[in-house]
Amino acid sequence: MISGLIQKDDIKSKMWSDKLAEYGVNLIPLKGSPIKWAYYFILFKSKINIDFIVFRYLNDYPSIFKTLLRLFSEVLTVIMAKLSNTKIYWICHNVDKETDDNHPKISKIRRSLLSKYSETIYVLDYLLVEEAEEEFGHDRIKNISFGMNTNQIVDRDVMKEINSFLQKGDANTIFGLTVGTINYKTVHFAEIPKLLKESASLGIDIRIIVCGPIGRYLKMNDLPLLDFLISSEKILFIDKYVTIDESKLERVSFVFKSNIDKSVPQSYYTSAEAKKPILSIGGTFSAKMVKYYNIGCVLNPDYSNLQNALMDLRTSEFDFDQFLQSHSWQFAAKVMSKDVLGT
Repeated sequence: MISGLIQKDDIKSKMWSDKLAEYGVNLIPLKGSPIKWAYYFILFKSKINIDFIVFRYLNDYPSIFKTLLRLFSEVLTVIMAKLSNTKIYWICHNVDKETDDNHPKISKIRRSLLSKYSETIYVLDYLLVEEAEEEFGHDRIKNISFGMNTNQIVDRDVMKEINSFLQKGDANTIFGLTVGTINYKTVHFAEIPKLLKESASLGIDIRIIVCGPIGRYLKMNDLPLLDFLISSEKILFIDKYVTIDESKLERVSFVFKSNIDKSVPQSYYTSAEAKKPILSIGGTFSAKMVKYYNIGCVLNPDYSNLQNALMDLRTSEFDFDQFLQSHSWQFAAKVMSKDVLGT
């Protein structure tokens, strides 16, 4: 059996691994720190034949020492892989830059290293292929995808709290949902006050459910926004990681989500599965993706089409099923298996 190692033991690696097994490929997710890449390579290589390795996130650290240590480990791993004829692949989650990019010059070296020595760079959507070819200057780019989440344990207490909030307002109240973590690229969080203000000026009552461990970040970077999320009666703010079933939130009309970088949020799959349209901000890759696949509506940056966008969210037909059929863990495994098996 063909065997390989993949960075990070998360749901994404596990799902790709499960589907690749159907093609006779043994993909092993690594649980520990990516700084230990070289150690893991030697450890597994001494036990079984490792035919390929898969790099993923290239986030760095505030510590220059840890960042340099990771660079050294990655360089050593690439050298050992090349000397042992082990294929190298890179799942590039963020085409333009890493989410955590504390040392841009070192990050550029690390990304250039994998761009040069990877057999294939995988991006997470067809729309990112051309973007990646421009970014890396070659055409060894293919698109794979995520898929639907499975077997998640829903937080019943959180669902109860959300459903209680959904009983507020009246029949004309429009409810939105924002779930996830926060960083420089998740601009939708900062747009929430403007969304509520602009809708109120049109006589539209919008209320937002905001879930995710974002309070600590906002305390350091945007205290006024944190105060707004906590104090506004139009917002239910749950400041922690949650697992919810969006399909059971019948009064939620849209998901407010828009990233400014060139990446694909896993939450877009969750929303499509729950048949909840996404409201994204124009001028972003998120907006390009939402429009291309017809899985939501695009809001002009100046909110000039807000009223029409909100109406479209509630009345339009969206292509959720088509999106999920063309974007699946199975599709990703099919693409990757052809590469690692050489078929």
